[in-house]
Amino acid sequence: MHPRPFEAAKSIPLTAWLSRHLGDPSSVSGGVRFSICPSCGEPKRGEQTNKVSVKGPYWKCHKCAAGGSIVDAAAAIWGVTAIKAANKLLEDNHISDQGPLPTPVPKTAEQELAAFLSLEEGAASLRQKENALSEVMQSIRENARSPLMDVRVAKYLQYRGISAKTAGRANHRGILASLPSTVDSAKLWLTENAGEIEMRRAGMWPDHARCPAIAYRPLVSFFPNGTAAEFRTLTSAGSARESVDVKSTQAKAIRYGVTDSPWFWEGEREDKERAAVVEGVIDMLSLVELGWKGHIFGLPGASSWKSCMPGLVGKSEELGVKQFVLMLDNDNAGVEAAMEMAFTINEEARFRVNIRHPSGIGIKDINDVLRTKAGGAQALARS
Repeated sequence: MHPRPFEAAKSIPLTAWLSRHLGDPSSVSGGVRFSICPSCGEPKRGEQTNKVSVKGPYWKCHKCAAGGSIVDAAAAIWGVTAIKAANKLLEDNHISDQGPLPTPVPKTAEQELAAFLSLEEGAASLRQKENALSEVMQSIRENARSPLMDVRVAKYLQYRGISAKTAGRANHRGILASLPSTVDSAKLWLTENAGEIEMRRAGMWPDHARCPAIAYRPLVSFFPNGTAAEFRTLTSAGSARESVDVKSTQAKAIRYGVTDSPWFWEGEREDKERAAVVEGVIDMLSLVELGWKGHIFGLPGASSWKSCMPGLVGKSEELGVKQFVLMLDNDNAGVEAAMEMAFTINEEARFRVNIRHPSGIGIKDINDVLRTKAGGAQALARS
């Protein structure tokens, strides 16, 4: 066992190691970037590519906000603790406590300056794109929050078991909104309210596309930070598509902005000490529909729990939460994430944690519970 495993592991060249595990990087404005993140994985359709930047011995994902040293990257990729990741890195790279630590090849002053200027140029370009995206998100948020939902969006929510009353409350709270559900109408609305030039600057409207991808996804759910949102298609199993010409191979939902804070539903005063954690805004609204009175956090996917933890814990402390009930999806990703999340929360020693996955024949998530109505409200109220 090396006496200084973290220090020794961090001497391993980060870019070369990431290349072996994530694929070859891209050169962006003279810098190095990876499209796959050790924490949140590959980008989905419509999401930012080349999202992971590397600066010296550290990396940063500009989508999920994860980052750190080579040890943090290895721990995320291998799904182990930091100390296990550090020791495995040393073993894989044949570094022992008997020999000297590998020393990096020194750079000349000119090389250091060139590398710094490249990083600065890339960072400035990224900031411009992020600022444009923030402005577009704010424009959409301000103009899409009409209390009158698009008819097809309302019909889709009804199919998912979400009543007009709950949808209206979510709209009033700034969580839920809708775009026009036909592509041409949505394109016109986005052009008038967000601006074509602004959306192209933000990377939301590719040069080759006749309209932005969100024009095909009229159900909008905003994250608490106000500068990020998810756009979802109106497709339902076993029925005709409610929206038009969205191929089944395309992502049903795409997100823009930094989603490091989960969706949040503030609970009733009489149940303020409990908070449920589910996956997605539909499950969050489904839990409201089922009669849950406590607070609810909706993760943007099971794999996002690590990046959402600071915001989730901070908000819970602010609200006086004492108990978490983890109701993540009853699949491999949800079960694994719930166990890891419970372990992390328990380490805080400030909260009690219960894990209660949705269960039953054909039931995977909270929305399935709502749609089957198999004693869902009573069972969840007792959890």
